[in-house]
This record gives sequence, C-alpha cells and structure tokens, in this order.
Amino acid sequence: MMANQDGQKKTVDTNGSLERALLILEHMAVHGVAESVPEISRKLKINKVTAYKLMRTLEERKYVRKQQNGRYILTSRMFEFGSMFCNNNPLTHLFYQNANMLLKAIPTSEIYLGVLADKARGVYLGSVAVTDPYINSGTGFPLHATAIGKVLLAFATQEFQMEFFQQYEEASLAQYTASTVKETAYLAQQLRDIRKDGYCVNRGEYIMNTFFIAAPVFGPQQKLIAAVSVGSNKDAFEVNKQAYLREILAFATRLSRSMGANSQPFL
Repeated sequence: MMANQDGQKKTVDTNGSLERALLILEHMAVHGVAESVPEISRKLKINKVTAYKLMRTLEERKYVRKQQNGRYILTSRMFEFGSMFCNNNPLTHLFYQNANMLLKAIPTSEIYLGVLADKARGVYLGSVAVTDPYINSGTGFPLHATAIGKVLLAFATQEFQMEFFQQYEEASLAQYTASTVKETAYLAQQLRDIRKDGYCVNRGEYIMNTFFIAAPVFGPQQKLIAAVSVGSNKDAFEVNKQAYLREILAFATRLSRSMGANSQPFL
C-alpha cells in the first residue's frame, strides 16, 4: 500500500506468488530457525499447497535447503547477493576508504554507514572500529531508536515520513532501553530539529551506554542516499563529543561530494 497526497492509502498491484515467496524468505531470515512447510504455512497464513510449491521453487533456486528432518533452512544465496550489492556499490568503497582514515583521528570510536531498508528499519552497509565493531554490516536497525536511523528518517521524503508514522496510529514505538523515544509526536519534533541542525545525537536509546552522532549523505540534487554515524561508550563519548561532531560532519560532506552532491549545508 502507498499513500496519496490526501494521506489515504491506495492499492498497488503486486504479484501474489512473488510476494508470498519473499514473505517466506523474510520470515526465515528474521527467525533463523529450521521450520517445516506446515509450520511456515500456519505462521504466515499461506495455503499449505501453495507453501509447498513455493518452498520447492525456492529449493530449486538454491535459496533454501531441506534437512533430513524435513525442515527448511536458508542457504547463503541471499548473503551472496547482499555481498554483491556492497561490492558493487561505490558508496561502500568510499566509506571504507575514508572511515579508516577517520578512525586514526578518533580511535576510541566506531563508525557506521546505513541506508533505508523499509518503512521502519535501516540496514548497515559498512562498519569499522579499532577492534571488531559491535554491529556487523548487514545488520538491521530501527529508524526511531538510533542516531543513524533518525537522520535517515528526518531527511527522507515527506511521503516516506507519512507512511512511517501511519504505521503507529494504533501501535506504540518499540522500546529498547529506558531512553528510547516513546511518543510519535516527540519523535516528529526531534526529526524537525535534526533536519534544522543537520545531525542527530543519540544517547543510549537503542543499546544502553552507547552514544552516537549521525549525519546525512546526499547525492545529486541533494537527494538523501545514506547516513553515517560515529560513537562509543558513554564515557568516551562525553570526552570526545565535539571531535565526533566535527569529524562526522566533515566525513558526511566528503562522501556527499564524492557521490555528486553540490554542497553540504551543515558545515
């Protein structure tokens, strides 16, 4: 479903079989456990005969593998495609080239590159740290509870923001820590401030004792394409906050200009 200019939802024609197959893959990826066709059919409310046909097709195309006990698991095929996406994405290459240099200036930090994934979540395309990053590339994150997510949401189109908030008309925002924003009205005000300031500071809203600053990355015509963030534990963050802010704004500007943006208005 999409929203029109009046805020009403309009129907978009989709391929039912493809939609159900993708729903199965998403379900298996999120839950990460081997399941039988009857279990998948019941949980996803897909006709059992249809589910069997879809699973056989996915198995034939090497997306899933059937175990001896009759349950199915994902193969590495989606990871393969995800890796191809990152390897062929010029933004990812630029991120790693610049992030490793940035890490020398602020070695106490972790640095991330994220993009929108759907109307509620983003996904990390890159991550660097002196030691292993806390979160690996390919990991999803909630838009409303992370610095990088709020930046993506703040600089997304009005249509995207409207569809995001429509999800929560009858549901509350998911809570991850005691600091997670709870009210959509307060989140909307935060997004306005982020858009005005050009960056977002997040203090332990997603992971306790983990503070981050994020800034947007633009492409041609100042179109949002990604966001970058830098952060650390609370103590290191409070000591290095001004350096983090200065460096992440400069970092986002370099990436934006390399991706074809005319300017970055927040430096």
